[in-house]
Amino acid sequence: MKKTLVAIAALASVTAFAQSSVTISGLADLGYAQQKTYGDNTSAVLQGMSKTSTFKFAGTEDLGGGLNANFQFEVQPSYVAGNGNVTNANLQGTTVAAYANAAAVAGTAAQTAQSGLVGKGQSWLGLGSTAVGGIRFGTINTATLAAHANAAQALGTNVGSGYKEIGSEYTRYENSFAYSSPTINGLSGTFIRATGMDQVSGSTTTILLRRPEVNELGLAYDQGPVALRAVTLKSKTSPNEAATSANITTRVSTMSAKYDAGIVRLGAFSQNLTDDIATTPTKYKASMYTIEVPMGAFTFTGLTGVQKYTTLGAATSATKTIGDNKVTTLQAKYDLSKRTYVYLMNVNRTMNASTDWAKVIVNGAALAAAPTDPTIKTTGLGIVHNF
Repeated sequence: MKKTLVAIAALASVTAFAQSSVTISGLADLGYAQQKTYGDNTSAVLQGMSKTSTFKFAGTEDLGGGLNANFQFEVQPSYVAGNGNVTNANLQGTTVAAYANAAAVAGTAAQTAQSGLVGKGQSWLGLGSTAVGGIRFGTINTATLAAHANAAQALGTNVGSGYKEIGSEYTRYENSFAYSSPTINGLSGTFIRATGMDQVSGSTTTILLRRPEVNELGLAYDQGPVALRAVTLKSKTSPNEAATSANITTRVSTMSAKYDAGIVRLGAFSQNLTDDIATTPTKYKASMYTIEVPMGAFTFTGLTGVQKYTTLGAATSATKTIGDNKVTTLQAKYDLSKRTYVYLMNVNRTMNASTDWAKVIVNGAALAAAPTDPTIKTTGLGIVHNF
């Protein structure tokens, strides 16, 4: 009898374990790049030229009746720097504001780039159901990001993808919740709200977590070879900023499409942005096109994109100029296995719009004025391993 009870208990334990699972996944992307940034030559070992290096811890529990609890915790580690998630500012031409995790809008207090262990990734806890959809709370990727990735295809959001240069960076928001609908005949929708944080207090040495208030509605259609995305996003800076000009509402509309014909995959992206700065609002139109050609273990990808500015908001520097951002990319990758590939890419970027040149770091020093050559030319060879 005792043996029988032990066997029943063991079986119950195995059954309970089967209803709950935790997985670890991610990828590492590292390589060597040579780059000419605004006339200065640089070279370095980089990560993230093709994909974002990441560790993901994900779990789910079957609660019965089609309902499940789920979570994800994502960390984006740095393999090339010993001080955490630091971008290669010199090679990327990163601005001081972005490098120091300062606010994007002049007048706002400094923000974190997800403080502590979170490490810039998408992390959330939620409940899901195939019948009614799911809800998540945490730091959640936007549908705007998904729309860009849909068109960018294998280039994702990294060097050569046009992300941040062709279409602004609306990646994810802290302090947010999201609802995802069930998929019906290929059609699904998402709603994300970032609640913002406009009432904070602290000493002058404390980083104030001022965040924008964001509402985003996204629609997706996936049926056979066709994948379509349509997104509208509204972002409002903290309404309690001291400078009235810093209280800005920005509206972004994004559409993308991808068609997989087997022998070739085509992608297209379009984005319009406008804000309500009273004097000179920022307005632009961005467009991007990609083509992928798989040939056995090889995949060849080409991208061309442009972001055309109609007007440009008040500059924080007199050197800020109007112009068009342009990106062209060629990438060849070769699959060594189902999880590992090597790649060679060549990227040409022209950055002479919305760039505050006084805040751009090149070889450790900020530029005093717009450079004679506003281009970034990158040639990189790297390895990606998925696990």
